[in-house]
Amino acid sequence: MGDYEAAREQFELSLKLARDHELTVIKGDKMPIGIYEDHRSFTCHEQTLKENDTLYLFSDGYVDQIGGPRRKSFRSKYFRELLLQNHHRNMKEQQQLLESSLDEWKGDNEQIDDILVIGFRV
Repeated sequence: MGDYEAAREQFELSLKLARDHELTVIKGDKMPIGIYEDHRSFTCHEQTLKENDTLYLFSDGYVDQIGGPRRKSFRSKYFRELLLQNHHRNMKEQQQLLESSLDEWKGDNEQIDDILVIGFRV
């Protein structure tokens, strides 16, 4: 893929808010990386946060990773479940769990995309 095609790829960040064992998804705007003709403003989202809310900001790299017994993508559903089941843990434990889950899923397959997951607790 040339530099131009790489710059035209879509990049989307999503935010997930884990509160009271529920997950709220705040979808990011799909915007290309780099130079493009149709420049639009990003959508502004406001959210009232409570103590102990956990927020996750991530790219699509984790859920798009190929692996498992049938060499399929990890998928958003499983990623949401992984976050929900573990949002009560401290951040270091969550990091280790996300890394080991991805490594196990990926197996011998190459990483196919950049992976970004940022989590923090209020």
